[in-house]
Formats: sequence, structure tokens, C-alpha cells
Amino acid sequence: MKKKQSIIVISGLDGSGKSTQSKIISERLKGAGLNSVTLWNRWEPKISYPFIKLAKSYLSNFRKVSENNYTKFTEAKRQSMRSGWKRSIWQTMVWSEYLIEVLWRLQHYNLKNIIVIFDRYYYDTMIDIAINFSFQPEELEGLMHHPLIRLYPKPKFAVFIDVAPEVGVARQLSSDNSMNQLLN
Repeated sequence: MKKKQSIIVISGLDGSGKSTQSKIISERLKGAGLNSVTLWNRWEPKISYPFIKLAKSYLSNFRKVSENNYTKFTEAKRQSMRSGWKRSIWQTMVWSEYLIEVLWRLQHYNLKNIIVIFDRYYYDTMIDIAINFSFQPEELEGLMHHPLIRLYPKPKFAVFIDVAPEVGVARQLSSDNSMNQLLN
């Protein structure tokens, strides 16, 4: 792993322990004399933000549903995205922008023999898309084989932390409560 840049990816539900495990791995690598850095790596819409805002406004006005009503708004979003061409445009936008973000995050470490540990990767974004737009099982293969996915740097190791959703939610709530106590 010393000879060229390596990527380790940690994926899983919110509250599964990705951030904790990423830090532990980084500390152990440093203890072994290897340079490493942990980067939080979720897709953060910047370029696409105006389009997302416009789409949300359209949904709110056209479907007569408030963004504050999560259940109804999510259902309206899913209904709107049943169209194949809309899904295709959305995926291309997401994968393109996220690829730019990933490469931007990596470019600083490219020349420095540093092991980059990503807390989340495109696998997590893929799951978000599938859930948010109610992909059917037969549609997942198309999502996994989008042409832009081939352009992402391949990780040396990919780890998926699997916990029951209830455990992840409980951990997340506990973490949020701890953070609120610190801030107050």
C-alpha cells in the first residue's frame, strides 16, 4: 500500500459505525508507520443545487404538497421520478457531480503516499437513489452499471458495516442527543 495511493471505503447505514471504524483504521495505519487520512465523502450537491431547488419548487406547486410533509413529499418525488428519462438525467447529474467531488477530495493526497479512508462512497449514494426513487430489484443492475461508475477510483478495500436499521437509528439518536447536550 505504500507505493501508490490507496483508497479504503467504509459503507453502511447512518449510525452503523462508519466514522468510528474509519478513525480506528486510520490510527492503526499511522501506528504502523503509514500515512493515512479519513475523509467524509457523501455527495454534496453544489452544482446541481439550483436544479434540485427548482425541482422541489415544481413538486410543491404542481403536486400541491409541502416539503415539510416528508411522507407525502417523498411519495410525490417517487411518482415524478417513475419516468425513465427523468431517472437517467438525475443519475447522470448525480454521478457526474459526485465524481468531481471525489476526484477533488483525492487530488490533494495524490502525490503524497497517503492512504485515504473514505467514510461513504458511491455505494452509499447508489442505495440512497434506489430507496428515494423506489427502484425495483430488476432496475438495480442498471443503476450499478451506469457508465460513469467506471470512472470512479477503485478502492483497495471496501467494507460494508451491516447493522439492523433499529440499531443504526438508536445510535444516530444517541449521537444527536450527545451533540445537543454539548452545544447547550
